[in-house]
Amino acid sequence: EYSSNAYMVQTALGIMGQTYQPNMFVGTSNLETAMGKLRATFGEYGLGAATGIDLPDESTGFVPKEYSFANYITNAFGQFDNYTPMQLAQYVATIANDGVRVAPRIVEGIYGNNDKGGLGDLIQQLQPTEMNKVNISDSDMSILHQGFYQVAHGTSGLTTGRAFSNGALVSISGKTGTAESYVADGQQATNTNAVAYAPSDNP
Repeated sequence: EYSSNAYMVQTALGIMGQTYQPNMFVGTSNLETAMGKLRATFGEYGLGAATGIDLPDESTGFVPKEYSFANYITNAFGQFDNYTPMQLAQYVATIANDGVRVAPRIVEGIYGNNDKGGLGDLIQQLQPTEMNKVNISDSDMSILHQGFYQVAHGTSGLTTGRAFSNGALVSISGKTGTAESYVADGQQATNTNAVAYAPSDNP
């Protein structure tokens, strides 16, 4: 229902073995290890990783090798590494699928031609490919589901995704995001995006 940024900053500090306090000093000796753990976890959902789609030369987004502590903290809530639309789709599908990450498919089956040059018999049915199962407990996955539901159905004035559910015929769960950058003329550009799944209780 509310922005998750503050929570994700505290999570990022926790990965570094530190607890947030006002005006705190932050040790960064284990920054590389912490960023590796953060990115590995994101990768379990398909973010910054190959999705396994059946197309050549898939981009895995932009994951910079050089970064600062500030980059690490903002990466925790999605404002450093860059992901492709397919990675975002796989991420939300993995949450909808209770943590099972499945490779997206363009081709469902391979068919031959009939004697008139049209679609013939099915030669090979392509089966779904499970990429991995996210390392998360059922109770924590349930919290993610509740959070995604509240994004679209929260009652607060700060609910970020209420437009998802306005007029919808089924219950929708989702996640919103807002990336900010500066363009050549110094003006700030904002890129708002959203991912969702439906129905919430049986996607």
